Amino acid sequence: MESKSDPKNETISSIYSILQNTYQFELITVYLHFISIYAKAFVHDLDFFQQQKKPVFPFVETRLVNLIAYLESNRTAIYFGVEIKEVITNLCFNPSEFYPIFQDIFQVAYKKFEAHSKLSNSSSISCNEFNNPSDNLLHE
Repeated sequence: MESKSDPKNETISSIYSILQNTYQFELITVYLHFISIYAKAFVHDLDFFQQQKKPVFPFVETRLVNLIAYLESNRTAIYFGVEIKEVITNLCFNPSEFYPIFQDIFQVAYKKFEAHSKLSNSSSISCNEFNNPSDNLLHE
């Protein structure tokens, strides 16, 4: 017999309770749609860059510049597209109440990205993850 104080039971109970609450379920629906729309490219790029350990080539640099522009523009976006707007309005929410939350999400993502990369004045991008001691030997 399982104990009522079992953390697994408490977690399942909490999840069940949230999913039974229509308002909370609809909020989760909006956030999941937002993630599915906006996170794909961002996560794909980050996964790629975190796996690489070599110097950045020009095509990769262009991709980084595009990613930076994507993050920067969405930090202040006042509209996030028809798809997410329809999801929000179909659930009887006001899209303008969600947009500051979405902007904050992009702000956090931008700060995390900025902590791992920098755009130098020579228009070259370097990422801490790309640092490889053996590369220094090649340049000597």
